[in-house]
Amino acid sequence: MRDAVRDAFIVGRVLGRCLISRLARFNSFVSALAVVVVVLGAGQLRHGYVGHASASTSDLSHPPVHGALLGAVVEQREGVFWSQALVKAFEKRIGRKLDIDHYGYWTTSDDPCAGEFPRKSREGWDIAHGRLPLATWTPDPPHPRAGWLDQFSDGAVDPCLRRMARALKAQRGAILLRPMHEMNGDWYAWSGPQNGGGHVGEAKFRRAWIHMWTVFHDVGATNVKWVWCPDSTDTPADGSHHWTGYYPGDRYVDWVCVDTYNWNVRDWGPWAEFSALLGEQTNGRTVYSDYAKRKPFMIGETGTVEDQGNAGRKGRWFVNALHALKTRFPLVKAFVYFNTIADDKDWRIETSRSSIAGFRRLAQDRWFETRVRGRR
Repeated sequence: MRDAVRDAFIVGRVLGRCLISRLARFNSFVSALAVVVVVLGAGQLRHGYVGHASASTSDLSHPPVHGALLGAVVEQREGVFWSQALVKAFEKRIGRKLDIDHYGYWTTSDDPCAGEFPRKSREGWDIAHGRLPLATWTPDPPHPRAGWLDQFSDGAVDPCLRRMARALKAQRGAILLRPMHEMNGDWYAWSGPQNGGGHVGEAKFRRAWIHMWTVFHDVGATNVKWVWCPDSTDTPADGSHHWTGYYPGDRYVDWVCVDTYNWNVRDWGPWAEFSALLGEQTNGRTVYSDYAKRKPFMIGETGTVEDQGNAGRKGRWFVNALHALKTRFPLVKAFVYFNTIADDKDWRIETSRSSIAGFRRLAQDRWFETRVRGRR
């Protein structure tokens, strides 16, 4: 009996030592894991990754804490439509994946509802591959001769709007919707100057925007994020209207953006760096200064041409733009380049080797690292 007790005691002591040893190794593992988590967390905070560890579009629809998202319109020529192959080739050229894929939907009075929107092969493909779709919608109402903006606030387009809202709601991810952009210019049918001008045009635009937003809200399309996007200057700049008059209110806007280009033509001004473009003023104010502290701020469209008398200047434009974003305009949370040919101007980065090199330097800078490495 004593031998049995002694043997049991020896076995118990051996088992106890094994258990203690395993517990010690487990505690060491937990401690090491905690250190890794803390280090990774600190890295995410340092690089502005909070809320963006996932590559999902739901995360991307919120502005990064630090730095900015990178996007582009990728077309051979405006109207020569987007393709998956073009996007992948562009990403290979710049050495990284785009955060935002931007494209336009031009609709007619016969089909004001953007019947091709959304597409599984476009929005669905982007969402599945961790990009955030940005859709610019340039619609026509069903009755071209009637009041243009009035038809978007009096219910004439509601069946179309509800159909669009349901289709977008069915997408499994966030989508940025940018309807009726550059409303403070005079070149689009939805602009204030073409809808009564002055405060009348401003008020009609606000009513149309709020009505569209309400229809989408009532359908439950909360994955649609609304992007309000004036031009960087009012046209005409005669004091009769101002971009602030078109703003529908914070409730109805998720992102504010601005469009601005370096045309480098005599009629519209000489060569302009990005910092000068974003600092363009109307009555002493800029879109950036008015809204960047109020809403997530995006460059919705921007581009530069080559300077035929100064080789390499376009490439330096991109490098200078990066510096301006980091030092003068840190509240810009998305930079979307217009990589196409439009208005007889070649905005594409592929116009020269130095242009490609300059854009690659911008695109690969840590300022645009808003997602965890390896998950792009």
